[in-house]
Amino acid sequence: MNTEDAIIYSQAYTTVASALPAFAKRGDILVVDEGCNFATQKAVQISRAHIFFYKHNDMESLEEVLIAVQRDFVRQIPNPMQWQADNLSSIG
Repeated sequence: MNTEDAIIYSQAYTTVASALPAFAKRGDILVVDEGCNFATQKAVQISRAHIFFYKHNDMESLEEVLIAVQRDFVRQIPNPMQWQADNLSSIG
């Protein structure tokens, strides 16, 4: 595979249960379709992130959840693109 390091999983269940919690940590927000498989449900629980489920394939339910998350969890932060531009200009 022309790589120094690799992870090989023997089952899809272990892939999700290992990879998803590696990216989503405590304090993150996950919005998840309640119709996702059991492995994904367990993986998001292991991550200890804030988990919000919406009804399976229901875009109105998804919209309601996203609005609630934005209202209750997302804090007002400066424009991230402006922050990045300001910090990049001060590096040089």
